[in-house]
Amino acid sequence: MKIGYALTWDIRSDDPVVGKIRDQVSTWRALGHEAQVFCVSDGVEGDRPLIDGAHVSWRGDSSGILGKLGTARKALASQRAAIARFGPDLLYMRAQPYKPALATLMKRYPTFIEVNSLDLVEGKFYSRGYGLYLKALHHYNAATRGRLYRLARGLVSVTREMLADPSFARFGLPGHAAPNGTRLERYQVAPATEPGAKPTLVLLASGGHKSEKTHFQGVDKIIRLAEQTRGELDFLIVGNELVRESRPPDNVEVIDYVPQAQLASILARSDVGFGTVALYRKSMHEACSLKVRECLAYGLPVILGCEDTAFPVGDRPEWVLQLPNTPDNLDANAGAIVEFAKRMKGRRVSHDESRPYVDSVEIERRKLEFMREHLGG
Repeated sequence: MKIGYALTWDIRSDDPVVGKIRDQVSTWRALGHEAQVFCVSDGVEGDRPLIDGAHVSWRGDSSGILGKLGTARKALASQRAAIARFGPDLLYMRAQPYKPALATLMKRYPTFIEVNSLDLVEGKFYSRGYGLYLKALHHYNAATRGRLYRLARGLVSVTREMLADPSFARFGLPGHAAPNGTRLERYQVAPATEPGAKPTLVLLASGGHKSEKTHFQGVDKIIRLAEQTRGELDFLIVGNELVRESRPPDNVEVIDYVPQAQLASILARSDVGFGTVALYRKSMHEACSLKVRECLAYGLPVILGCEDTAFPVGDRPEWVLQLPNTPDNLDANAGAIVEFAKRMKGRRVSHDESRPYVDSVEIERRKLEFMREHLGG
């Protein structure tokens, strides 16, 4: 098949989303398909996209609402023209707010939308105190999203929970749950940490002053756990300077946001990785964190604070510690966390062990079969 991948994202950012898209497209090509990324991105001509070969429609760096709308309109027209020249059999679109230019594309090409969040829940949260633009965007999305989804051939979601949520289920579209994966072959398992030292637990938090993200990730709870386990555990929190402002205890090291290429040396110092531990604050119960996949790619055992699509009940290996998705999941299980961290000290998860759960090849193969099945509408 000839697949066009359409999205709006800052393609200059060396973040897990850009890494995921690179993995998806390279996997599709390895499976014998022709795939091309078409991205509307902040930035200007001459900026460097971090996905090789992507067609980028730059929309500048306008900060005001009117400026964003004007430059976005031109960028979307450029994206639409590039997709028309490519002539895909289908469009794979990362979920985004409705725009007339997207509707034009979806009427011309069979389109499958990738859902990565409950957008109405997140939008409602972001609209409270995070600026006029986000508030306006939430209300616009809530009023117009149906126009987008009614044109889609199907939904691909990273969790089963999102597919079943009424905000998506009401459209009656075919759905496929495809957990986030990663191309394990691109990574090397980190050497084991030195014996004798206290276990180190790591959280890859969101970069910059994104306090709404750290709220969902449960950074405040991990700091509290660190206070409770002084003398037994050390912690690394990567990527959010707000943590430093909260004056964490002396067994917490805070590292500012770093590009993906620099994560290997940081994770090599760690014994166990954390997933999201406060997903209930989003009124959700199931996640599929890219950051958990990064930890596993480098060989770290993981602690999950909610259900993960790739690790269903009854199929959790001994290098996964599953906690309930509750406000007291860390406080009530501090002893179990300490025991798990000590047991996993120096333990590395081989790619042979993690491949059945998180390697993208089989995940993407099943996704492509689903889309081919529903191409005809």
